Amino acid sequence: MPGALLLDRRGPLHPAWLTPLRSHFAARSAAFALVRWGRRTFVSLEFGVESIYDETLRRVNRGHNYAAVRRAVDLVKGTSLHLGAHLILGFPWETREQWLSMADEMSRLRVDMVKIHHLHIVRGTALAAEYTRQPFRVLEYDEYLDVLCEFVERLDPRIVIERMFGEAPFGLLVAPNWNKGKNDLVLDIQKRFEERNVIQGSRFKLTRELDAQEI
Repeated sequence: MPGALLLDRRGPLHPAWLTPLRSHFAARSAAFALVRWGRRTFVSLEFGVESIYDETLRRVNRGHNYAAVRRAVDLVKGTSLHLGAHLILGFPWETREQWLSMADEMSRLRVDMVKIHHLHIVRGTALAAEYTRQPFRVLEYDEYLDVLCEFVERLDPRIVIERMFGEAPFGLLVAPNWNKGKNDLVLDIQKRFEERNVIQGSRFKLTRELDAQEI
């Protein structure tokens, strides 16, 4: 399994790093143990998906491919567990359509919630070193707001969105430097949604059509 974070009603418990290198039996045993736990209390299992594209997962050293994510979700889908996915929008080698297609894929995967982060480069990481050697394009502020609008419109309206942007610790952010605080982001997202009349799932029919084509 890719990295996952376990939570119960009291909040985060501990990070459970069940890597794709574990045996199939070990992964299944862990999944069944979580399901039994979830029958006694609310348990949210959040997967650090980040991207659905294997090239991206390789370049950022995630240690798993997207097929591993799907296998992990399939193990626990339809059980007592509340399933979540963390996503990053803005990797420079991905296209805008690839970012938006992740909304379609999360809808197909039928997770219960998503946490959306914009790509932000943090000091001390391999990505920061790469950016320092040869700066690459990162999302502009208005561009991210527009991408977010389209992403939300393509996402299954039954999926709860628990986060719409990421935050870096003070003094560690390398890029993008938007000079915006958390409250600015919240207000500007709300304003952009109102301006564009954004309704979650308003373009979700495209996803249903794709599912029908696959069948």
